[in-house]
Amino acid sequence: MADFLPAFEEVVLNEGGYKLTDIQQDRGGQTYAGISRKFHPHWPGWSYIDRGQVPPVSLVRAFYKDEFWDRLRCDEIEDEGIAQSLFDFGVNAGWRVSAKLARYRDIVTRDRTQGRFLLGWINRLLKESV
Repeated sequence: MADFLPAFEEVVLNEGGYKLTDIQQDRGGQTYAGISRKFHPHWPGWSYIDRGQVPPVSLVRAFYKDEFWDRLRCDEIEDEGIAQSLFDFGVNAGWRVSAKLARYRDIVTRDRTQGRFLLGWINRLLKESV
């Protein structure tokens, strides 16, 4: 079974670390450790930030585990690399898109003859998510 903690640490690094950003061109607006206030306004960490405090790492960890790792059922994946990739892609593209992509991987893994359709499925999936 895949381990959440190493995957989580990698995602936080990919998201820019434990820092608060407010980049004008970022559609997510103000973010902390990659958590967007616009898309996740009820995250408990915002109350710390609003008081000028640093949110506990445990709140960031719980957010990513609940919102992405658990929804993607990454604990059930035996290959650590696959779980980490699925998780990271889920954070970046959304867990629903990531879950569909993993389904396509399973189809091709079970039946290699279906590999010729994979790129089309991925393109269609990404077009739907825009």
